[in-house]
Amino acid sequence: MAEKRYYWLKFKEDFFDFKGVKKLRKLAGGDTYVIIYLKMLLRSLKTDGVLEYCGIEDDFAKELALDLDEEVDNVRVVLTIITGCGMCEFCDENHIFLPYVGENTGSETASTQRVRDFRERQKALQCNADVTEVKRIGNAEKEIEIRDRDKSKSKNTIAHPEVSVVSDFDTFWSAYPRKVGKGAARKSFEKAIKKTDLKTILDAVEAQRQSLQWTREDGQFIPHPATWLNQERWADEVQPGDGLDNLRNLYAMFKEEEANDKT
Repeated sequence: MAEKRYYWLKFKEDFFDFKGVKKLRKLAGGDTYVIIYLKMLLRSLKTDGVLEYCGIEDDFAKELALDLDEEVDNVRVVLTIITGCGMCEFCDENHIFLPYVGENTGSETASTQRVRDFRERQKALQCNADVTEVKRIGNAEKEIEIRDRDKSKSKNTIAHPEVSVVSDFDTFWSAYPRKVGKGAARKSFEKAIKKTDLKTILDAVEAQRQSLQWTREDGQFIPHPATWLNQERWADEVQPGDGLDNLRNLYAMFKEEEANDKT
């Protein structure tokens, strides 16, 4: 059994710009004439554009009208017009040729069609897979970007512990010998930790708590923690001085603390 073959007719985008088609349309009942011409094209697909007269009717026009289920007079008009415009050629009294079909016909067997359909489905699936892969890769890149950003934040936390600022403040508060104005000290610490690191602050506190100023009279002249932080006193150089210098420094610190208490 012969394998089934499929045919199709490819219409050019300028089909309705052909002079013969325009002439058919301008006639009264032109749309019907154009449809008859299209039917003729489709009827001749399997025979490469050739229509054959078999002698069933008295002439070609009558037999073609019977085959197309159209009026004989309408078929005669169409044959006259398309022949005059070169859209139809009488090869002999029993055969006519439609050049448009020969130029614009395609065909394939059923198995070829199945293979083509299969390939199109595979291509569509591959396209979907590619989109999914792109999305997956995109998400992976996003995750990498987020991880890198978090890692960067982690590095910044070591130098400027913004994330753990609460626990770092608690460490500072425990180490600082004068525990007054905790709320103000916390705000000052949040600003200070952006300028330096916790270790520098703690080292400075440890060094300065051994100074005369911080040890005199039970720590009476130790600055308030907020004051110490606001003035960036962690950068002070702790140097030994004579007794008079120490007294002058203590007096200056006392006056400063007195002014701060009043505000």
